[in-house]
Amino acid sequence: MPDLKQYLSERGITCSIQRKLNLLRLCELAQEMDLEILSQDDDYEVMDTKRRTIQSESGEEVVLDRVTDIVDWYKNLSTLPNIEHYDVLIYLLHYCKWPEQRLKNFKNDNGYRLFLANHIDNVEISSTLREEFVYVKATCVPETRQSATPYSVWILIKHVSGEILSAGCSCVADNGMCKHCVAFLFGLSSFSDRHKDRGIEVGTDVECVWDKPRQQSFPMEIDDIDTRIDTSKQQPILPTGTNFQPQIKELPCTQSISKEFKNVFKGTNSLLLQTLYSESDDSEEESVLIPDMQEAVKSIDSNTCDSLIDNLKKIYSEETIKCIEEETRGQSENQEWYRHRKGRITASSFFSVLHFKYTDSDENYISRQILGKSSFLNAPAVAFGRMNEPIARQLYYENYCKNHVKASLNLCGLYIDKEIPYLGASPDGVISCQCCGEGLIEIKCSFSYQNCTPHDACFDKHYHVYLDEDGQLKLKRGTSWFIQIQGQLGVCGKKWCDFIFFTKKGHVVDRIYYDHDIYLQIKQQSKKFFNRYILKGLLETEE
Repeated sequence: MPDLKQYLSERGITCSIQRKLNLLRLCELAQEMDLEILSQDDDYEVMDTKRRTIQSESGEEVVLDRVTDIVDWYKNLSTLPNIEHYDVLIYLLHYCKWPEQRLKNFKNDNGYRLFLANHIDNVEISSTLREEFVYVKATCVPETRQSATPYSVWILIKHVSGEILSAGCSCVADNGMCKHCVAFLFGLSSFSDRHKDRGIEVGTDVECVWDKPRQQSFPMEIDDIDTRIDTSKQQPILPTGTNFQPQIKELPCTQSISKEFKNVFKGTNSLLLQTLYSESDDSEEESVLIPDMQEAVKSIDSNTCDSLIDNLKKIYSEETIKCIEEETRGQSENQEWYRHRKGRITASSFFSVLHFKYTDSDENYISRQILGKSSFLNAPAVAFGRMNEPIARQLYYENYCKNHVKASLNLCGLYIDKEIPYLGASPDGVISCQCCGEGLIEIKCSFSYQNCTPHDACFDKHYHVYLDEDGQLKLKRGTSWFIQIQGQLGVCGKKWCDFIFFTKKGHVVDRIYYDHDIYLQIKQQSKKFFNRYILKGLLETEE
């Protein structure tokens, strides 16, 4: 029977028939139809060729030699491209498709642990390729069978920028995403950081070869030692004499259990057949769908400005605004974010509203965008920012934790101004610590200068950032980014925001403080724009 199934499979026929007579009949039919054996491409060969295919400066596609075919390898790593920590994280996010949570906890990943345990050795570089590309290979000792033959790992790097193009390994996976490749990438990043002057020759220089980082240990109190394998989650509280509470926990009442079940079954086609206790009369406590701006405006009789705001404030109470922020977390990946954003002037539009020149037209590019008639969310610059924002956020948080006490970073949804409910803002996160209190973060991933350092962008006089007298990168006042941040601070009621400027070669943080006068101008111009264009659009738009 296996031979019969193989015969059919070679001719493109798949079946789960277990009776031999039926399989024989299918084979006879295939022979009568004179079905030819299908030519099957070797998936591995296709994948291997694809990862060795590069695009030269002239735009020509060139397939490089296999690593195993290269003869000339050198232990001198003085010509090794500078591989930054950002390059590794970008490769893991884009090529390996790591989710944001795994990227955030990369230090708990098996590949990173292999790097820390010094499993990478015998690193060599090849100079036989085209000038703009270079191969680097190494050996990686297996994680468990450390006496076995080491795996051979390699990566392909763009020589000038240090961009990681592809990788491979002699393990079973060999897809450039295994833990051995990850360990090698982090090892090269660490080596580049330890040997920043490897390309500078002096008289007392020795050959720049691979060296393993020195193992460091720091004393800790016994109570602070965490022996768990997965340290990403908070350590559970142990029943010691200081925190043990022997009292019996109060059991939940039947009504609270009933409400939990109702929330579980909401939105499904489940049908209540029988109850074991009398019906509850707490129906008024059931959650009601929060109206969006269009529904709220149409429910108001008067269209004068003052009564409109007063009525909107009644609809969007502080509790409702808090619920909207929670329900819209995830922002562009959450449909509720789009629903509640429509019809509101948000921080990304404040600069355009401030500088808008009014005409007799009933609509314009700003109003169309606010009313959801047009969108630029698929623009290349926006897509680039969306892809790299998790990396920038993670790198910022790591550095922030080193200099601040008990820092925490949380994602957020759409904030609404409680005094003017048609104003909104969606910052990239809320950062807090004991030393600075609570503030916002706003990440800008530069599409124009993605392959440059952040400071290189400052030499463009027309760009958003500049260097001050001390050589520190600062955000220019009056730019669209600055106005957006001031609007976010005003809507969210925060005193400061960390502006994070990110490129593939680094990131810089500039703390921006709230300016009440600027936000006052934003509110005045937004009120005028809303009454002139948005209110009419909300009333005319069909549901």
